[in-house]
Amino acid sequence: MMLHTLVIVVSVVSSVTGLAQNHAIDRRNALAAFSGCVSTSFLFPNILPAGAVDDLTPTFAAYNIVPDSINLTPRLEIVEPATLLKALAGNREGGSVWLGEHHNSKRDHQFQAEVIQSVHAERKKQGNPKPMAIGLEQVQSQFQSILDAFVDGTITLQQMKEGVDWEKRWMWDFEGYRPIFETAKELGIKLIALNVDSEDLSMVEKDGYPGLPMNRLRKYINDP
Repeated sequence: MMLHTLVIVVSVVSSVTGLAQNHAIDRRNALAAFSGCVSTSFLFPNILPAGAVDDLTPTFAAYNIVPDSINLTPRLEIVEPATLLKALAGNREGGSVWLGEHHNSKRDHQFQAEVIQSVHAERKKQGNPKPMAIGLEQVQSQFQSILDAFVDGTITLQQMKEGVDWEKRWMWDFEGYRPIFETAKELGIKLIALNVDSEDLSMVEKDGYPGLPMNRLRKYINDP
């Protein structure tokens, strides 16, 4: 368990920046951080230039949505990308950054890799010792040890792809996600398998939560 971890979640969820409390790093707390978000930013990417791991010049635009529950006229505020990255990098309390995607968009995945690289580089520049992690909707929780082995250098990218049963359990083009995995490996960032196991999902789809044995339910919910 790693306290005060900044988790960058790669998911279909719309791009949301949310800071949570001092949570340990686990799947439930990563999700809980989303419900406590304080702002929403749409990030419009360009293609990441080669060798940009240490280049802190952002290649995207960022906007903060200011809600208006009374007049129902929300507005956008421009956020300087460098300011956003510095704020994310400076966070030492833990929390999450949610990066949305179209699963079949290489452009989206390249952008996700850029944000991860930029936040990591800025944290290094600031001397922030707190860990980072990348949460993956694309990988089921039973394969956490495979992700660990990949980042540790024990297995190759191809072996990791096969080990998480990518072609059967996710199916979207693996090559699009390659920049994210390569970034994690190069920078030594922990990968977290966030998705529910297919076997457990099948039982819930058939009989609801009562159809899932308690020991399996506790994999996802600590206090069911």
